[in-house]
Amino acid sequence: MGFRWHFNRVKAGEKIREPVHSEFFAAEAIAKPGEALVREGVQNSLDAGQPDSQVTVRIFLSGDVRAAEPRDMNPFMEGLWPHIQADGSGLYEAPSPRDRCPFLVFEDFGTTGLTGDTSQWQPLPGISNNFFNFHRCDGRSDRNRQELGRWGIGKHVFTRASRIRTFFALTVRSDDRRRILLGQAALRSHSLDDVFCSPDGWFGQPPQTGHDGLIRTIEDPLWIKRFEELFDLKRHREPGLSVVIPWYSEELRLESVASAILRHYFWPILRGDLQVCLQNSERSVVFDTQTLNAANLPQEVDTTLGPVVQLARWASTVPDDQRGLLEMPASDQSWVWSADLFGHSVRSTLRGRYEAGEQIALRVPVTVREKGARPNASFFDVFMQRDPSEKTGRPVFIRQGIVIPDIRAPRTYGVRSLVIVNDPPLAGFLGDSENPAHTQWEKESSKFRGKYVSGPGDLTFVVHSVHEINRILRCSDQQADRTLLADLFSLRPSAATAAEESIRPDQNRSAEQLNDGIQLICSHPHGVLVERTQRGFVLRKGDGDFTLPGSLVLTIAYGVRGANPFSNWRPTDFQLDKAPIEIHASGGRILSAAHNRVKVRIDSDLFELKVEGFDRRRDLRIRVIQHGSGIRGNAWSREGLDVSSDD
Repeated sequence: MGFRWHFNRVKAGEKIREPVHSEFFAAEAIAKPGEALVREGVQNSLDAGQPDSQVTVRIFLSGDVRAAEPRDMNPFMEGLWPHIQADGSGLYEAPSPRDRCPFLVFEDFGTTGLTGDTSQWQPLPGISNNFFNFHRCDGRSDRNRQELGRWGIGKHVFTRASRIRTFFALTVRSDDRRRILLGQAALRSHSLDDVFCSPDGWFGQPPQTGHDGLIRTIEDPLWIKRFEELFDLKRHREPGLSVVIPWYSEELRLESVASAILRHYFWPILRGDLQVCLQNSERSVVFDTQTLNAANLPQEVDTTLGPVVQLARWASTVPDDQRGLLEMPASDQSWVWSADLFGHSVRSTLRGRYEAGEQIALRVPVTVREKGARPNASFFDVFMQRDPSEKTGRPVFIRQGIVIPDIRAPRTYGVRSLVIVNDPPLAGFLGDSENPAHTQWEKESSKFRGKYVSGPGDLTFVVHSVHEINRILRCSDQQADRTLLADLFSLRPSAATAAEESIRPDQNRSAEQLNDGIQLICSHPHGVLVERTQRGFVLRKGDGDFTLPGSLVLTIAYGVRGANPFSNWRPTDFQLDKAPIEIHASGGRILSAAHNRVKVRIDSDLFELKVEGFDRRRDLRIRVIQHGSGIRGNAWSREGLDVSSDD
């Protein structure tokens, strides 16, 4: 039938472009063998899922035991070996035609397959074509904002996993039930028989006259049956996609692939949206809702992932009406964390359970504001539990089922947490900020920068959610909180004065250090607490049996990198007795307010001082001295008491 590999000739005047897309999947966060393959492959399958159907993914590693014989591989390698062996192909330690072929199968069920016109060779406005995007296009995707991928390069994990940078794809389409086979190779531009060849190769039928190099698909039933039997495919007439990777990387092992499945897709598995069957010649493992629990995790991931899976198992069962609902941040400005977002009853209930070490669930409403479009109400969910055994303090962020593993969030030690984003408007917002490997949320992403009103500040709001919720719920603790940095510590007057004169940013290491480098002056906690508001902060009596002092003196300054903020305060920063600063006191009165210092008298345990009007784009530092003895407030940054945020 003339099925063979074809590489187009590079024409004079065409720019030479070498394939580099696979390098996007070399990020440190997914550097372990199998992680990029599993992340992108399963993501593609979930995106192609049919409505109300569970997606099943089967991954089979033949190993040497089930490797294909050279004589059986020859029909599917016709015309490819000369290109593999050509100088400049970019392949190192490539196999030879005499070698047996270990292969990896990645096939999905409950999906639509690669639908679309197979003869389309260029983008057509208003026409979605999954076949075209998968086989004939790079860096382009028709996926909408409810889907995981956006860059159109996820398929390159299949060529990256092959020692000959090659894969075959058999699809059965849900709309017309056609069974279609096509192969892809991504080498480097190379010369063969005095012809300079394109790096891209296809296995299929030769181009038709007048179609200028468009390789046609294979739909011959006998060839497809031969292909299915050789590579032990389980697909028959079910819609979906089966990818075969010949001579897969020797680093891929059943254990490493299992670890990747669990690390990156435990959430949709627990929810019943995904089932994964992992097989080799000796073992078969099924990951589904029933089998996924800490006792079944591989030993190499059990220690770190087991407790997270336990929290996720609970989170997947919490009804919406049993999640603490916060107030929505102001819709006309950057979202900012403050105690004002928590209603009194919600905060009291959550605080009690949180302090008791129970699991808590919160729903955080937000308004996504894309420029030139109407605002969209959305939300995300946060699940938390205090656990002293949690040493990393890193929240787990999950967008529409996939773990985003390298988010630069403040660490909250002793707290286990999940941040789940499924609602389309916010999921689209965060997806636009992701890098091609879907490992980070980046303010400068080309698909995100300039697209949203206060996009960077709103992104920070989500990234800092766990740390800020922990701060707000624990700000009234009677004990010093090493993860919060929001308590005030008592000092004798002489010690306070000495500390004020002696503290320098580069000298804080001599005293006891808190987790993010803030100095703990003294271990005696005091009953005054500070909480952030939308435009500043409020100071009041904390919970507990404490007697407030007769008066307090607050000194306030903006943070200065590498310098003492209080000695670097300037009148142009702000002045407490001038607009836009506003000071209100209840349960006492303001004795004086000038420059950056305010003195207040306290007449009641219900005393409250609110100071607002600061530049929300800058960090705020607060020092408090009480009459008769000194208490020094820590210099809180965005990872502690941040009374402002990025616009």
